[in-house]
Amino acid sequence: LSADGHTVLRFDYRNDQAIVRSADELAIAFDQIERAGVRELDLVCHSMGGLVAREVLQRDDYGSRGLRVRTLITLGTPHGGSPWARLRSIAEAREQIQRWAESDDLDPMRLFGFVDDGAGQAGNDLMPGSAFLRSLDAGVMPDDVRVICIVGRTDQPSTLVGTVGTAAGR
Repeated sequence: LSADGHTVLRFDYRNDQAIVRSADELAIAFDQIERAGVRELDLVCHSMGGLVAREVLQRDDYGSRGLRVRTLITLGTPHGGSPWARLRSIAEAREQIQRWAESDDLDPMRLFGFVDDGAGQAGNDLMPGSAFLRSLDAGVMPDDVRVICIVGRTDQPSTLVGTVGTAAGR
């Protein structure tokens, strides 16, 4: 995207804290972006990040901002929750090991990154039927936000649902 002339910003959050708290942090980031002069943006959100963005966009105070989100693209976002949330401790351990293994210095202190990630509230929020998801589903997305959800299923072979075009023009 950067190579094509787009300005790309990355938002990171503690991925094990309550999703509402992560959304609070994203709302602060929106304010900072707006103060920098940005008036419109598109969001590309992976996994739980799509829920974080939805939470911000559905808040009552979103409409009072000068910053408008044109498009929200969610990639593999568990909009209905995830039964994998029950295994959050295993996932957290895997994540910390992966961060350590991919680090430049292989500092063993990186294995304790979970200390800053939160206390597992996100896992509770991601449980199917959780109070967070029920509240989010009761909310309304702003009419002017285009939403694109890219989903996959692990219980079925991958299939292409639609195409933009083919070389043969079909």
